[in-house]
Amino acid sequence: MKHIFTAMLLTGCLAVSTAQAEMLYQFKFDGADDAARLKSSGTQNVTAELKKIDGQTVKFIQDTPSGSGNAAEFTFQSGGNRAAMLLVPGSRDKVSFSKPGEKLSISLWIKRANDKEGGIIGNFSGNGKAGWVLSVLPDGAIRFRSTAYGHRNSVETTPKNQWTHVAVVYEPGNQEGLKIYINGKSCKLLSTSYIGKNSPVAGVDDLRIGAGVPGQYQPVCSALWDVRLYNEALTPEAVAKLFSEGKTKGK
Repeated sequence: MKHIFTAMLLTGCLAVSTAQAEMLYQFKFDGADDAARLKSSGTQNVTAELKKIDGQTVKFIQDTPSGSGNAAEFTFQSGGNRAAMLLVPGSRDKVSFSKPGEKLSISLWIKRANDKEGGIIGNFSGNGKAGWVLSVLPDGAIRFRSTAYGHRNSVETTPKNQWTHVAVVYEPGNQEGLKIYINGKSCKLLSTSYIGKNSPVAGVDDLRIGAGVPGQYQPVCSALWDVRLYNEALTPEAVAKLFSEGKTKGK
């Protein structure tokens, strides 16, 4: 069963230091209590699909770091590990790394609900041969995995039941081409797998938010808010600004 929502077009771009980065997609979930008003804004005008799995759906809660609007809560069904997902049709070619030198930045807020590994966002294929995925590990560490690049994990972790800002900046080309930030600060990365110089294999699936990868990652069990994807590399200053603007004042 699918619910179809109309996305909104945003013509502006976020200033990144002295340069401009194109914000391809943004899902803030504002107005999500009214399904017809679910907002998905970015330079790509899309129709988002909220897909139920085994009767499980996404809940929209009045709980965000900024203290306003809604967050999307992805939870497992009782006694299982299946959860709903937000699909972005037509996004495969926008975030696939199909050409050398393509860049990607991801910014989102996450509130972990348990200590299980879960896929947050990505287009990693079920056969594990193409695409990329951003996930959270049982201890709260953040992992970015890309075909032909392997994966790397953050040393720093995200706490449970607390809103945390996560950003990933991916510039293919060398081992320093991946940066992970937690609450605006750059993380140390475990060299669990070498980030090489070759272009990764393009993903074969559309973007999935709050969903796992068959045989690889189970769905994330967390609340998400203000999910953004850019086709450029955000600067450390831009990441810090996203964190500062999104957090609740006085907390």
